[in-house]
Amino acid sequence: MDYLFLANVCYQASLDILNNEDQKYPDINKRLAAVILKYPEYLTLAVFNADFQDESVTDHYEKTLVDLANTLD
Repeated sequence: MDYLFLANVCYQASLDILNNEDQKYPDINKRLAAVILKYPEYLTLAVFNADFQDESVTDHYEKTLVDLANTLD
């Protein structure tokens, strides 16, 4: 697995959310940005331990963000 590729994709997805350029989750975009800034270690573990065979890296990463935003304060 190419971890540099994964890191770059997740970094870009994070930037899109932080810059409010990701329109997939407009209702919770601010919460997603807060999760990115407050819990980077959880995101790193989730991304690098994931199985990406059935979905794209970006989709999986964003789903991880949404799950964390809905469970963490």
